Amino acid sequence: MVVELFPLSIRSERNLEPSKNPKDKLKSIVDLGRIAEQIRASGQKVVLAHGVFDLLHMGHVRHLNEARTHGDVLFVTLTADAFVNKGPGKPVFSENLRAEMLAALSMVDYVAINHAPDAEDLLQRLRPDVYAKGSDYRDAEADVAGKINREREAGFTTLTLRPATVCG
Repeated sequence: MVVELFPLSIRSERNLEPSKNPKDKLKSIVDLGRIAEQIRASGQKVVLAHGVFDLLHMGHVRHLNEARTHGDVLFVTLTADAFVNKGPGKPVFSENLRAEMLAALSMVDYVAINHAPDAEDLLQRLRPDVYAKGSDYRDAEADVAGKINREREAGFTTLTLRPATVCG
């Protein structure tokens, strides 16, 4: 069992408005599941963006901004350090720092760390209306781990967002 050391609070059903305080946005996956149920019961759409989000850059910001436009509440989940497979020395920032960094972004409503090797169980628990993935997930044939197809087979509306254009 993994215990997250984030301040965990559930908002009442009358007040589903996410907090603007970044620390209040940090939740456990279990709490996100409860929050997602409340949001759907209120008739709103949940968008989920999941990834490593190490070395946050403008492409990430644009991806999250676009993902936010496809629903009412944006959940961002990130891969725990133990499951990041991006090469030696990665992730550069710890899972807690990456979560705090994402929670500081105004377009993000809630953030949680996924302590699993992939997003399959996460998708089943949160049941997002939209699962927003970056353009690097467009080509399932190039995915040697097979995660792209397994996530697609989970049965959620998956949007592969166009690549962000970086200017300058």
